[in-house]
Amino acid sequence: MLTTKALQRTIWIATAALWLGLFVLTHTPIALPVKIISSDKTAHFLGYAILGGALYASLRIAGRRDVMLTVLVIGLMYGAVDEWLQIPVGRSCELNDWFADAAGIAVAVTICELVARWRKRRAERATW
Repeated sequence: MLTTKALQRTIWIATAALWLGLFVLTHTPIALPVKIISSDKTAHFLGYAILGGALYASLRIAGRRDVMLTVLVIGLMYGAVDEWLQIPVGRSCELNDWFADAAGIAVAVTICELVARWRKRRAERATW
């Protein structure tokens, strides 16, 4: 069983690896020949939803109190920078891609926060 510190480190490393992987995928000059997801917007939504969930878990386990707002701000800012940095590698910078990124982050954070609150209430009821 992992200790708390080992679990924190594992979650942070997984989040960093995911983030790096997404950065590499979004900055590959040409589209990859294998298409798993048919819609570009769906790929943006899913990628940022997964990133949002990972960031939420990382910050939550680190003890941050304002996790929801922090992840939203980081996700929205990174999504904008990510789109802008695709121009030099010959990829398009689209506002609709950023909207899909933002939606993915928002949905992930909302689901994570609802689950966290549900677990907290459940734990409080168990102590009655």
